[in-house]
Amino acid sequence: MIHDDHTNVSGDVTDIFAHRFVVATATGRVLADLGTRGAEKVKLLVGDHVDLWGEMKPSELKVSRIAQSGGASISIGHGKPTDDREDLYAAAALGTVAAHGFSVVGVPRRKPKHFE
Repeated sequence: MIHDDHTNVSGDVTDIFAHRFVVATATGRVLADLGTRGAEKVKLLVGDHVDLWGEMKPSELKVSRIAQSGGASISIGHGKPTDDREDLYAAAALGTVAAHGFSVVGVPRRKPKHFE
């Protein structure tokens, strides 16, 4: 399968596997991936007609937008979830550094479990 950043697919949902599903199109079947956050936004049922836009990977279509049965399209994000408390964590880390008499050199970098 060819890698394409701008793929449009239309068809009927035939199978659903958590956040992935199969769409029967006029030219064959396509495995599509909504991602876990996308699956929370869109509730699909077998038999739904969908219009999909996204990036065609070798094994599946990474859906960036979806419209069900001719309805309005919904944007799907595939990035890592963001933590709304990120600024609070950085401020707490900087406060701890200052409280212990150290000074910050450079910009704090977030690691999975700490700041550097």
